[in-house]
Amino acid sequence: MARQLQESPNLAGFQFYKLMASGMSWEKLVLPAKFASELNGRALREVKLRVEGGGARAWDVELVVNEYGDMHLGGGWKEFVRANGIEVGQLLVFRYNGAALLTVTVFEDTECGRHCCQRAEEDGSAEEEEESPPPALPGSGSSSDDGIEGGGGGGGARFIVTLGQCHLGTKKKQYLNVPVEFSEAHGFTEKSRVVLRMRGQQWTVCLKHSNRRKANARTRTALKYGWNQFRVDNGLRVGDICFFQLVQEAAGGDDPVLSVEVRKMDGTTVQ
Repeated sequence: MARQLQESPNLAGFQFYKLMASGMSWEKLVLPAKFASELNGRALREVKLRVEGGGARAWDVELVVNEYGDMHLGGGWKEFVRANGIEVGQLLVFRYNGAALLTVTVFEDTECGRHCCQRAEEDGSAEEEEESPPPALPGSGSSSDDGIEGGGGGGGARFIVTLGQCHLGTKKKQYLNVPVEFSEAHGFTEKSRVVLRMRGQQWTVCLKHSNRRKANARTRTALKYGWNQFRVDNGLRVGDICFFQLVQEAAGGDDPVLSVEVRKMDGTTVQ
């Protein structure tokens, strides 16, 4: 049943994210309990969804509360998904403006498909393998080839990676690909090292460059030596979502710097 809710300016800037995983319902999207509880008892029947960078168009989507008090996006959500090519494997970051509008930023994460992981473990050349994109929702658009960079806090570019087994394999085979567009746009292809910042500490990680085995291949850049130490020191696990944000460009002789925030499987954040 639909329930009347009320505009909530004090929630302006509230953010949450949803990883579009296989097996999820495409008919509705359950909202986080914390967000739903903040809206509880107010006077809106629907919200508008708008894709960041997708123009001015907004979709009207119904807010539904079930008999247990759980809230989800109902009527209109499926149409929004199809119209914007939302697919399995994408990460959606929602930002509420306090006046019935949710802006959605869509991040691709196709850099490490299941087959990529399997081949990597067999031959140790993970960063040179071609990735398998996640399956698409019928009727949706195609997925990106190399991930996506987007605006982060403070205007810095960022990319997002959901950690798989290929990122946490045996010590010598561990790696993490940096999206090609991000690497080229910010000079990573010309650098040999990057600095990762997290929890007030820094780790220097070597960058490995390689070309895909195709004609006119673009350079693939991966976090390689030093990545293992970073992930051990910070207790990273399969399923953790890592947000990498550029805080210092790769200019002159300086190493580029990425700040890292991690969302754990239990919903907690480490940064």
